[in-house]
Parts: sequence; C-alpha cells; structure tokens
Amino acid sequence: MVANLTANVIGAFLAGDMIGVGTQLCMVTADANSDNAGIATLSIEAPLRTSPADLSAITVTKPTATFKLKDDNQAAWRVQPVLYSLALTCEEVFV
Repeated sequence: MVANLTANVIGAFLAGDMIGVGTQLCMVTADANSDNAGIATLSIEAPLRTSPADLSAITVTKPTATFKLKDDNQAAWRVQPVLYSLALTCEEVFV
C-alpha cells in the first residue's frame, strides 16, 4: 500500500503499528519511513478488502474496528486462589 501522508504524520512506521484504512484495522508488518513529500510504502496485514479511493484518510492515531464475540460461550471466568482471569475470543465484523 502506498500512502501519501500529510505533514503532521510524516515520519516512521514500525512493524506492529496499527493503522485504520476505511473501516478496516491493519497492522504494519515492516518498518517504513516517509519521505519529505509524505510518500511511504507500507507493508500491511490483513489484506485490504476494498481498494480505498485516492487521497482517502488513513487513521494513525487510535485506529478502531468493530469486533463481536465469536460465540455465546465467552464469559467463563477461571478462578484460582487469589488470581482471576478472563479470556475472550473475538472476530472482526466486516462493515
């Protein structure tokens, strides 16, 4: 994915950074730097489901996505002496 960034986000992207592309949440998989013009090529995972329009916004601050519980069996508490834990399995909702 090639991104044309505005002046306030020119800089580096690190592997593991999360970005929002439209309604999709993606993870940057390789370090990347933008040039002075704001052009950067980003390697991301998951693949884009749709091609964004030219000059579409990319969310770099607190990107979000919609998730739902995988099934109705996700509220089981594991109780051990003095320790409590809760594990949830979620999946992304494709909006």
